[in-house]
Amino acid sequence: MFLNKLFAAQSRLSKLEEEVSSLKRQMKEQILDYEALYDKVRHLMGRIAKRVEFRDNREAYGTEGPVETAQTSSLLTPTFSRLTPRQRQLQMQIIQKRQNSGNGG
Repeated sequence: MFLNKLFAAQSRLSKLEEEVSSLKRQMKEQILDYEALYDKVRHLMGRIAKRVEFRDNREAYGTEGPVETAQTSSLLTPTFSRLTPRQRQLQMQIIQKRQNSGNGG
């Protein structure tokens, strides 16, 4: 009778160990799936951010693209990037007028 209870307890213990092992395996799979999904989302968010930045720059400079001079390259600073598209357009017009007048200020 005692041996029957011992064997029954060992059987239950081995089933529990198998279940825990199975749950650990499933948890590892879920973690790997999460990490893969996180990497994909991070990659896509980076692409979206670059696309938005490109669109904002294109709106700021018009369809012609930026005019590369020493003055306009300084406009690519973080301060310039904080301007609204309308403010960027006005700033570019001011710089172009200064360049055309020849006095630079």
